[in-house]
Amino acid sequence: SHNLRSHSGNFSMLMDIFSEELPGCTNNQYFQMLLRASENLKETISNLNEVVLTYSNPNIELVSINLLSVIQKAVNTAKVSYLQKNASINIDVPNNIFVLAVPAYLDSIILNLLTNAFKYAAPNRDLTLSISAFIKGSYVVLSVQDNGLGIDLKNNINKLFGLYKTFHGNDDARGVGLFITKNQIEAMGGKIEVESEVNVGTNFIVHLKNDRTHEKN
Repeated sequence: SHNLRSHSGNFSMLMDIFSEELPGCTNNQYFQMLLRASENLKETISNLNEVVLTYSNPNIELVSINLLSVIQKAVNTAKVSYLQKNASINIDVPNNIFVLAVPAYLDSIILNLLTNAFKYAAPNRDLTLSISAFIKGSYVVLSVQDNGLGIDLKNNINKLFGLYKTFHGNDDARGVGLFITKNQIEAMGGKIEVESEVNVGTNFIVHLKNDRTHEKN
């Protein structure tokens, strides 16, 4: 991963130098194709590097995190997206729920699920997103449910969380987010499930380790 990133960085740097030395070349269609290829390579290596880091760190340290605060932070981060979609977001997460997780992983998981809902909103209706959570024994069950395009689970369930698998033909779909999300959840001892119906919506259900020391608070 490190070696690939070095070569990609060199490629990108040479493209920058080339455009500075010969500014007229930037309008050439082949230069633009090379530029896009360089950017796509950097993005792919970045995604794969994130996967490698998840797999290669067996001794990850889980810390106590307030779930509601992470959700609110993610919603604020994605504010532009939900304003563009004219979305309504309902959050029903008790303030006393804490999970045992890796902070960076949890941030990424919540943001990925929100972004997924915005990306695959139905074009013929305003997006409605419901985020809820409850405690179930040693786990916290988090639900992120939308009324978007939905997924044909009958034909896609086996590849839903696969790397580079896409379902709706969006130009900006990369098939990376759900793969990374699943691996991050499982690395923290949790699991993810999905319920979905085409043109009705999707519900991602995430099980995370419950920090039971906060239950009485």
